[in-house]
Amino acid sequence: MKVMKKKTLLFCTVTVLCILMLSVGTGRIIQDHYSGQRKKEVSRLLKMYKDNLTLVIRDQLNYAAETVKAEPDILNHEAWFQRRAKNLAEQEGVEKILLFKGDKVLSSFSADGNEKDKGKDLRDFSYIYTMAKVVKEPVVEGPVKLNKDGEKEVFLFIQPLLKGQVYEGEVVAVLDKEFVIRRLNLKRLCDLGYEYHLWKVNSQDGSKDVVAYSDRNLDYSYASKIEIYLPTRWTLSIMPKDGWISKKTETGIMGTSVFLGVLLSVLFMSVFVLALRVRYFKNLSIYDEKTGLYNREGFVREVQWWMVSEPCVFSMFYFSIEEYSRVELMAGFLKENEYLASVPAVLDEYIKSPYVSGRIAGGKFAVAVKEEMTDEERLDFAKGLSLKLMWKIRIRGEKLFLSANYQTAVYPKDGNSAEDLLNKLITDHYMRLYVESPAEDLTEKCRLLAAGRTDVEFSEYADYQLTELSKALNQYRKSVEQIAYFDPVYHIGNRMKYLKDVDMLISYDAKRYFRVYSMDIRSFSKYNELFSVSTGDALLMEITRRLEHIFGNNLYRINGDVFIGISFEADKDKDHKVGRIRNAFQSPIVVEDSTFTLDVLIGICDYPLHAKTSEKLLESVQMAVNYAKTSGAGMANNVILYDDKLLEVRREEARIVRLLETSLKEKTLEVWYQPLYHLKRERFTGTEALVRLPDGNGGYVPAGQVIEIAEKNGLVGQVGEYVIHRACTFMMEKGKKLGIESMGINLSVQQLLVENSVPSIIGHIKKTGLDPKCITFEITETVLIQSIELAKGILDELSSYGVRIALDDFGIGYSSLNYLLNLPVNVLKFDRSMTKKSVDSEKQYALLKAMIQMADINQMDVVAEGVETEEEWKMLTSTSASYIQGFYYSKPLPEEKLMQFLRDNNHIENVKQ
Repeated sequence: MKVMKKKTLLFCTVTVLCILMLSVGTGRIIQDHYSGQRKKEVSRLLKMYKDNLTLVIRDQLNYAAETVKAEPDILNHEAWFQRRAKNLAEQEGVEKILLFKGDKVLSSFSADGNEKDKGKDLRDFSYIYTMAKVVKEPVVEGPVKLNKDGEKEVFLFIQPLLKGQVYEGEVVAVLDKEFVIRRLNLKRLCDLGYEYHLWKVNSQDGSKDVVAYSDRNLDYSYASKIEIYLPTRWTLSIMPKDGWISKKTETGIMGTSVFLGVLLSVLFMSVFVLALRVRYFKNLSIYDEKTGLYNREGFVREVQWWMVSEPCVFSMFYFSIEEYSRVELMAGFLKENEYLASVPAVLDEYIKSPYVSGRIAGGKFAVAVKEEMTDEERLDFAKGLSLKLMWKIRIRGEKLFLSANYQTAVYPKDGNSAEDLLNKLITDHYMRLYVESPAEDLTEKCRLLAAGRTDVEFSEYADYQLTELSKALNQYRKSVEQIAYFDPVYHIGNRMKYLKDVDMLISYDAKRYFRVYSMDIRSFSKYNELFSVSTGDALLMEITRRLEHIFGNNLYRINGDVFIGISFEADKDKDHKVGRIRNAFQSPIVVEDSTFTLDVLIGICDYPLHAKTSEKLLESVQMAVNYAKTSGAGMANNVILYDDKLLEVRREEARIVRLLETSLKEKTLEVWYQPLYHLKRERFTGTEALVRLPDGNGGYVPAGQVIEIAEKNGLVGQVGEYVIHRACTFMMEKGKKLGIESMGINLSVQQLLVENSVPSIIGHIKKTGLDPKCITFEITETVLIQSIELAKGILDELSSYGVRIALDDFGIGYSSLNYLLNLPVNVLKFDRSMTKKSVDSEKQYALLKAMIQMADINQMDVVAEGVETEEEWKMLTSTSASYIQGFYYSKPLPEEKLMQFLRDNNHIENVKQ
């Protein structure tokens, strides 16, 4: 049906265009014929004027040629010339007559009787006078100025006097311009209805000299022309004043064309309507009256024509409305016709490819679609169209939904003719209905739902009770999904919903790019601890609301304070998206009377570049955030993008973690010691315990990296206990004997600030039998500042056991003694950077010295770390620093080498290794 409409529309369009082209073409032909006739008339007129101009110029007005013709030996008959010139001068239009002998004026006669030109040389006149001498032929030239300074224009008629080919002189007749033009009778052309333009080629420079015209402002490029040689080339152009085709004539021709077009259109419409009526009566037998679709005969015939005229693969569908024959009787004639009349529009809207459709009988429809489809696409098409064809009707106040069952077939796979395909569809449909029932369908779908399938949909049925049951099951399924896939507090998707949605995205279009963002609020637990759980919930609720403006339905809460968002924007919009996320967290949030500004870590991972499954994407983006959270490396503004480099870093970390776990288990983790030199006592009285992890290749993993990875992976507690035990054991068994009075051990924030940390730490010291007073625990300013009140309580408790507290790396953090006054700090360890700066700067040296003095006033020992050169050593000895530690004395040493070092430098003997 749709194809036939398109063909009819195309035929009408082509016909209209042909009529239009024929009408326009006819008008053009008439115009060309009319203008051609006029041009023929003008051509005849031009020839006549050419003859007239030639006659006037060469014969009637050429008095010079007549004079020479009357007396060829005129140079020897000057008296005769005088009489002849006088007679000529008396005639109308003659200005003067000149006789040259050689280059001299032998005799001249003008209309006013003046003979002043007599005796003049040829060079005293314009170049035109010399032309006859040069070309040795008669010359007609004009209009030219009579005198160089005058305004009067004249025509010159020059006849050379030749003896053989030898120039002896010439006769010149000078005629008034207006007289000559009047004799040319050009104004007669205007009387005849023409515009004219007469011009000639300038004999000197070849330029265009206008002789006469009717209207100088007209464009004569479309005029007819004729050339006249006198002997110079003259051109006469003429054209009708009202144009080659007058407005009146043009209007008449246009009217004729329009009349012809209308006549042809009326004739075409009459024939077309007649053909439609003939076709209508002819096709009554192949169309369904109620729908306008083909009936069974017409459908089969049209599809068969497809097979013959355009062999191709196509799909055929059969749709049967359930319970149609029963419901149509209850619905009545009007409601049935209303439904059937809507079917063609439904088909046109849904089907985009060429198709043929027919109503086979009652509520049975067949559709053939010229499009290659996979089995899955064919079923999706049939399912979608069946929903569109559903008959929704209300009978006795009850809604009924009559769904359309469907069956599919493919040409040529399922049949070689249209009739075979249709018969197969009908047979297969009823065979399937024979073994299926709505109740069995509902039961099977419930089994699939119980088995964990998430794509189950309960459809509508002709039976009202089954439809209501199907609706209830759909509502129940959605409620279960709401519980399983959505966060009940914040009403956004959870981890399972994220996995489901991403799996669906990938299965729908595996090549479609999208980006996963992980957003982790830094130190969020402190809000619950310092304020309340309700405060934390209020913060998360506001953050959820803000993030929904950015990600819409693609926002998920994975756990606690971690959110996942999915974006389909291009990579170039990454910075814009990150900026919006950061603003969502950093814009102040007011809860009750408190205002909060949150800090967020943002991890980014791209599909399919970084991972190709929902689980791997989540693992990768969380790996990026966790790495940033623990190390801070590779970040710009708290944003880290997952890449291969990060994966390699994680692999290296995993390798180090395995080495660390193995060394702790096998007790192969080494503890080295760096001695501290007491300046006043001039001996080594202290040492600092430092961890060393063998890398398995004969070297050691950097100590800072070991501690960092241990903290990130929850091993720092085990490492700390191990170091405390080894260091205290060494101190107890050998250190004291070697003159060591204090053992420095580093404490991390994870060791210090955990619950019941003090009893555990003191317990490990006492297990070795060592007095806690021999131990100095070193902590950094960063640990203190993170939670100064909590740290103060723990340090006070440690100090109560006699343990000394040293503040490590002093000078690179807050570098203020004010907050130390209330803390039980016994030792300040100045960072190496302060020592370096003090050597090169007097101001820095004065500051260092003042700070050491302030520490001394507050009864704090001062240790200068990282001393390497004698210059640094001399500078520090000039201050009141207590201890020096650094490569200037010794690098960190294993136990055996430390013992030998102390024996040599403290002059101690008989201490067993």
